[in-house]
Amino acid sequence: MEGKDAGVGKYYFFDDVLILKDLSFEQDDSFVYETPQFKTGSMIFKKWWLDPGSVVDFFLSYMERDDWKLVHSYRGKESTLNFSKPDKTCTIKVTGKWNGTTVVEIRVGPLGTKKM
Repeated sequence: MEGKDAGVGKYYFFDDVLILKDLSFEQDDSFVYETPQFKTGSMIFKKWWLDPGSVVDFFLSYMERDDWKLVHSYRGKESTLNFSKPDKTCTIKVTGKWNGTTVVEIRVGPLGTKKM
């Protein structure tokens, strides 16, 4: 189920998370749950011989354009980017596998507020 195309990428189930067009959507490994109040899910994408560092750079650039704020990031063989908006969060994990495959896991969910 693909969404609107933005030239360098495509929006899938979330209209504010642009996915690099070189990545292949793994439907069998992904899920999206939606209610009238919120939408949450985990989407998996893969591509063989795609530089993980350039994928991380793509998300750092394009998430900001969709009004996400970077909370923090870890960069390495497995990189994790955490973004937030006033009402939701997004975690993007980019992993370079030993066989040359780059795997991208994107999790979007509502931002909970814990009362103390």
